[in-house]
Amino acid sequence: MAAKSLLETLAPNLLRNYRRNQGQRRAALTSRGYVRPGGGTAAVIRAPKEWRGSTRQVCGMWPFAAGSGAPLMGVPIGPDLVTGNTVALDMISAFTAKYIQNPSTAIFSLPGMGKSTLVKHLLLGHDAFGFFSRVLGDIKGEYDQVIEAMGGVVIPLGPGRGNINPLDPGEAYDAAKELRAAGVDPTAMLDDLHSRQRALMAALITITRKRLLEEVEDNILDLGIRILRETFDGIPLIQDLLEVIESAPEPLRQVAMDRGEDDRYRDATEPLCRSLRGMISGGVLGTMFSKHTTRRASLRQHASWNLAAIGDHNPEMQAAAMLATWSAGYADVNVAHALADAGIIEPINYVLPMDEFWKPMSIGRGLVEKADTITRLNRNDGIGQYFVFHTLKDFEAIADPADRKRAMGFIGRCGIIISGGQREDELEAINKVVRLSKDEERAIVGWGDAQKLSSRTTDEIEDDDHWEATSGTGLSSTPVRPRRRHPGEGKFLIKVGATPGVTVDVRLTPIEQDGKFTDTNSRWKMQEG
Repeated sequence: MAAKSLLETLAPNLLRNYRRNQGQRRAALTSRGYVRPGGGTAAVIRAPKEWRGSTRQVCGMWPFAAGSGAPLMGVPIGPDLVTGNTVALDMISAFTAKYIQNPSTAIFSLPGMGKSTLVKHLLLGHDAFGFFSRVLGDIKGEYDQVIEAMGGVVIPLGPGRGNINPLDPGEAYDAAKELRAAGVDPTAMLDDLHSRQRALMAALITITRKRLLEEVEDNILDLGIRILRETFDGIPLIQDLLEVIESAPEPLRQVAMDRGEDDRYRDATEPLCRSLRGMISGGVLGTMFSKHTTRRASLRQHASWNLAAIGDHNPEMQAAAMLATWSAGYADVNVAHALADAGIIEPINYVLPMDEFWKPMSIGRGLVEKADTITRLNRNDGIGQYFVFHTLKDFEAIADPADRKRAMGFIGRCGIIISGGQREDELEAINKVVRLSKDEERAIVGWGDAQKLSSRTTDEIEDDDHWEATSGTGLSSTPVRPRRRHPGEGKFLIKVGATPGVTVDVRLTPIEQDGKFTDTNSRWKMQEG
């Protein structure tokens, strides 16, 4: 009795629950447990993980296998971080299935989170589906290996490495002959080429001056390029355009409104001629744009324009080279469309990755409009575009508010938004483009939080999360502490419209895992003694 009295004194609730449970032993067992105090009732039941397999693999389980909500169309990416199901999705497959209206994707994450690796993984998948990739302005040279592995060509640009002529028609002139022979008028295709060349030349001059062209200069430039195309035999250079303007043909004199006075014509054209001469003699942009194009890719060929020789220390030349590669790449796409529409060639599908694409538009006011003209296509069918960058705050480098808003429009129109690890202060900007749930916000901020790395124990690090490095001196191959993989590396949130996002862990094929395609920091390799 003394012991019982002590129990009643010290733990009356425990004794009361014990007596109550004795009287409820026969309570019904539900799907959530015994509905009684202490019965283990679960308020929330997590859905079990779901797995997919082919009918050959799981035929013995039929008809008990169930469907899943994870997308399974296009390029396989990796397992869903929630369900474990394989996620397969790309913008072309989603577009052809009418899930999205615009076959374009914005991919952004903090540095080192694997966004370039994801893009290269997707390019390999697109290659398997018969798409040709054109990497327009690879500023780090990190796409060389994957393009060459797919049988493509790498086109180096930069001082002493390669030139690109902004007035080069590419395949357009030969295509025009084929179209005429087939009884098709090539005017629309040639007008498209002219529009890109004019926009590119105006952009290059804007970069060198750091200000826009005057209206009369823009009109003279436009007409000068038209005259050059009609009168010049061969592929013209900037020097040839300068000579046309300086020769003062009557159509240009009328545009300049010189009223028959040579001095008035020289006054109207002198600033433009000065800018063109500077591009020839090697000013801010060097002589990379004043010579014939060093190398071109055929229409049915993977290609990458390598700009690694132009460092970040020369942002003007880097931006100019990126714009020039955009013009060349999109012009080829439009030529391929024109030939395919005429039945001369089979349709060609292209994928166009544009890494750090915000950079050219941040150099000067008005360049966003030029970039929009350069990258515009008459037909978007069969074309996929990747816009790759670090964070949406990159666009704050675009000083003019109107230009910044227009540049953000590139992202807002994308059919698919893919975000890797981000800082918390990025959430407001991201939510202006695509609405995130609280769970989605926590996911991408968690992936970007480097502090989480220190909280992981050695047992939590998976085999593929580390590798054996050599000592920091580079003189010994003595193994040192394994590299810990950042917890957010390779993890992405995929948003398609307003639907709930899918979190995925990118899984690479054995060929990709050897580092040949995924190493974006090749200059930091340790040497073995």
